Amino acid sequence: RARHLAEVMSAVATTKVTTNLFGERWSKLAVNCMANPLAGLSGYGSAEVRSQPEPSRIAIHVAAEAIRVGGASGYEVEPIYGIVAKRFVDAAEGRGYDEVAKDMAASAKSLSGGRPSLLQDVMRGRRTEIEYLNGYVCTEGRRLGVPTPVNDAVVKTVLSYKVGALKPDPKNLAPITAVLPK
Repeated sequence: RARHLAEVMSAVATTKVTTNLFGERWSKLAVNCMANPLAGLSGYGSAEVRSQPEPSRIAIHVAAEAIRVGGASGYEVEPIYGIVAKRFVDAAEGRGYDEVAKDMAASAKSLSGGRPSLLQDVMRGRRTEIEYLNGYVCTEGRRLGVPTPVNDAVVKTVLSYKVGALKPDPKNLAPITAVLPK
């Protein structure tokens, strides 16, 4: 029945059946942690966050930390942007970085416009969901003993602005870039 329902729903949106629900959830959390705050801080859209050098570099490290935390929680994180999760971890550790960055950029070619929800919140002067995205990864990382320095920097940077005071600008990414490995 689930497969039939997925087939029916595929007429509306991409649908798949999984036995790894929490692995899918961690994958979606990683996507949101990568795209939302970087767009909110920089003003870049979904495609630019994946394809511009600075935000994509940050995004790879954000994803790697989320994948490590999800793994420490006992879940096998499903592919992100169609890229096997382990490749993000490897890229953050210096193995295959260029290929992952290239694959992320390629996955963005089908996007048009697209403003992640956190960018929309910033543009409207609303409180963001940063504590429930990257903040959750950080909290779980601390609980499990998994370091999350890049996600910590993302949360700290977003929260350094009072609600309504953040003005999207690529320069806002600098404090996060500063914590990335050289």
